Amino acid sequence: MADDKNPDGKKDDAPAGPKLIMGFPLPQVIFALANVLVMIGGLYFIITAALLYKKPPITDSQAVQEIQKKEE
Repeated sequence: MADDKNPDGKKDDAPAGPKLIMGFPLPQVIFALANVLVMIGGLYFIITAALLYKKPPITDSQAVQEIQKKEE
């Protein structure tokens, strides 16, 4: 029997190919996690930039001063 790769009849412990995590190959899991991290970072940057560069609201006292300047 020259065709037998394991003459003892034992099966290989680890299957060939990349390690599977929740049924997905390891490179695909790493890619998905990196993608999620980049999306969270981008959302954090957008929210932070929106809060930092927000124009201050116009208050009543400022509005009254502007109206008085225009009337004069």
